Amino acid sequence: DTNTILLDVRSVEEFTGERKKKGAFRAGRIPSSIFLDWANAIRFTEDKTLKAVQELEKMFQKRGITKDKHIIVYCQSGTRSSHTTLVLTEILKYTNVQNYDGSWIEWSFNKELPIRTGEVDIPLKEKKDEPSTNYWWLILIPVAGVLFFFNRRRLKK
Repeated sequence: DTNTILLDVRSVEEFTGERKKKGAFRAGRIPSSIFLDWANAIRFTEDKTLKAVQELEKMFQKRGITKDKHIIVYCQSGTRSSHTTLVLTEILKYTNVQNYDGSWIEWSFNKELPIRTGEVDIPLKEKKDEPSTNYWWLILIPVAGVLFFFNRRRLKK
């Protein structure tokens, strides 16, 4: 259906099949799906906030993801795709968006369903700009909290 878009928001390595995350039964992507890393909606290298509405609209439209299409978003397990679903529906006001909550884990389990692997035409800048594996700040915050707690206890003594 040319009016339906399957939007894969995993990392480029997952999309091309170079990387198979835990839980997946096969590596690759759903044939005819469009790649757009979920993290590209966030300013990871700046203040960790969402990009401006105009930037988001341009980013999605550049991939042919427009409000007149039926969009089904998927990732590994439905988590990253729920973020993109929220961006599309609540920020950009798209009305025909669904989150495929079974996502790649469910699709890859059924050996009768087709998959594709291999490189796709993705500009290099988008591959490296804001990778979805940039989670260092999620580790840094709890570590800083623990260090603060122990230093506070030591200073009280």
